Formats: sequence, C-alpha cells, structure tokens
Amino acid sequence: MPSSTPSNVPSTTLDRTSQEDSYSREQIDPKNKTKWETNTEVIETQWLHQLQFVLVLLQYLNDSLKETEATAGWWIILITSFNSFLTLFDLEKLGTSTFFNVNYTWTKSVLLSLLSIITTLLASWVKKKGFVKRIKDLDKRIFSMEALHGKISSDLSLPIEDRRPYINFYKKYITEVQDLLCYNQLISPTETNWVMYNLTKNYPTLIKDTYPWYRYDSINSTYLPNYQIGKNIIKSFEKKQLNSILHRLVSLFYCTSKCCKAIDD
Repeated sequence: MPSSTPSNVPSTTLDRTSQEDSYSREQIDPKNKTKWETNTEVIETQWLHQLQFVLVLLQYLNDSLKETEATAGWWIILITSFNSFLTLFDLEKLGTSTFFNVNYTWTKSVLLSLLSIITTLLASWVKKKGFVKRIKDLDKRIFSMEALHGKISSDLSLPIEDRRPYINFYKKYITEVQDLLCYNQLISPTETNWVMYNLTKNYPTLIKDTYPWYRYDSINSTYLPNYQIGKNIIKSFEKKQLNSILHRLVSLFYCTSKCCKAIDD
C-alpha cells in the first residue's frame, strides 16, 4: 500500500507542523494577570452582584404571578362549576308552592347572572394582565441569567493562570450582561418596590449575600448586611401604604400616618 505522506515533504517538517497544531493559537497577553487582578472585583460587583439582584427580583415576581394566575384560574373553575350545578338543580319538581317557585326562579336567575358576570370579569382581568405571556418571558429571562451567572462564576473560580485572556472574557460576556440587566420591560417600578419590600421583610433568607441588602467586603472576602438599606425599603413602602386613600377608607378614616403610628422597621 502506498504511503499517505508526500514523498517531497521532509519528515522533520511534518513533525514541526503537527506540534504547532497542538499548541493554542490564542494571542498571549503579557499583562493578563495584572488585568485580572485589577478587574476581578469589578466583574463581581458590577456583573455578578447586579445579575443576582435582578435574578432575585424576577424570581419572586414570577412566583407571585404564577400563584395569582393559578388562584384566578381556580376561582374561575369553582364559579363555573357552581354555575353549572345551579343551572341543573331544580326544586320546582319537588312539589313546592307557587310562591316558593316564583321566588326561587327569580333568585336563581339573579344568582346565575351575577356568577356569569363575575366569571367573565375575572377571565377578562386575567387576560388583560397577560399572566401567561409575562410568566413565559420571565421564565426565559431567569434561565438565561442563571446560565450566564454560572458561566461567569465558573471562569472566576479558576486560578488566574488558567483563565482565558481578560479582554477575550470581557468581549464574550459584556453584551449579554448588558442585555440581561435591562429588565424594565419585565417589571414595573411599582412592582419592584413591592417585591423589594416583601423580600426584605418576609423573606430574608432569599436575599442573603445579595446586593443591595449586603455589601461585599473585598478585604475579608465576606458579605456584610446593610441594615440602613433594609430600613429605608420597609419604611418608605409602609409609609406610602399607610397614607394611601384606600387604607384610610378601610380603616374608617382613622389616622395611621407617620404622626399617629410608629412604623416597625
């Protein structure tokens, strides 16, 4: 069988070529270690912490929307089922009096009409809120953010000597980070305020070591709780709620503003 190696190419040249192909052709940056040491903290604070903050907000909002949508759907099923039962249920055939039958028929018609209106309004409210579309968009964004956060964290967990050149790392992820941190179309400022209040007051375990509730101490490599931020979030939200017109109506115009009630921080 004839040899596959060309006869006019020296063997030393082929050996040198195969060795060169086994080496990485990636450009070597002599200042790569210095760049990583200088910018690692920036990547952690400006990328990872911001991604984690937005991720916590969207996860809580997504779970709340799913729960609201499921509750509304369950009520629609209950009302529709009761409406069907009431339509089929008939007491007139049991030999009741004419007076009872007239009042029963009138009451049944009014009740069926009210239930139909409630079902229609509830279904229209669910459709107007766009729960299905919002939940789908949030699920997609949360998955992308979790995947990106994991990739960046994996690269930073490597020793500096084993990491790719910093400029390549930056160019690879900067566009995706910027796109994922644009979340105004997914959550409104009012929802952001409500989510931050609930997370701060009711779910402290979900925000552990998360910006802005915690500050990163680069010297000791630890997270320190930022109590002032938590107090401001709770105080501002509760003050707004206590001074709202709806709350005053529900409380029979009893003054529950700042001058009459101390806010628990």
